[in-house]
Amino acid sequence: MGSKNPEKSARVKGNRLRNKCNEAIQGSAFCHANYSFISWTEDVESCHEYEKALADIKDLYEANDEFRNEIRESTEAALRCLRNGREKGSYNKENETDEDAVDLSEGVLYLLKELAFLVAVPSIYENCKQFVFVYHRSWPVLEKYFNGCYDGIEKPSLGFVVFG
Repeated sequence: MGSKNPEKSARVKGNRLRNKCNEAIQGSAFCHANYSFISWTEDVESCHEYEKALADIKDLYEANDEFRNEIRESTEAALRCLRNGREKGSYNKENETDEDAVDLSEGVLYLLKELAFLVAVPSIYENCKQFVFVYHRSWPVLEKYFNGCYDGIEKPSLGFVVFG
């Protein structure tokens, strides 16, 4: 499914998204607000709290069948959208290739890393008191995780808002 150079492709797409975000912010009421973009390698991967959160989430993934299944289903749905265009959804598991299987395990790891980031973000950005993460649709596995459905631990400091 991927590019011949996925790192370069991700960097180009990231720059494009950053530029669009800057344009949107500058054209909004928040144009004078102080904001920053995340540097994954500098800000996130180097943070001890992120490493701990990722280890905890990986442990939960291995131990909890419901969490593991829903993470995999959520990842499959996201990959299906990428393969077929954003809103198309037909998918036939019988036609899955070895490359698709690699994409699934890579996608699962990406999703687990995203959850770990959301847990660790207050430690990563200690001087920031509020965080806003924008998603374009609901994400039930994230909502259930925040509500403690998988591990019995509610995360009241984490919330979820969808802008449609």
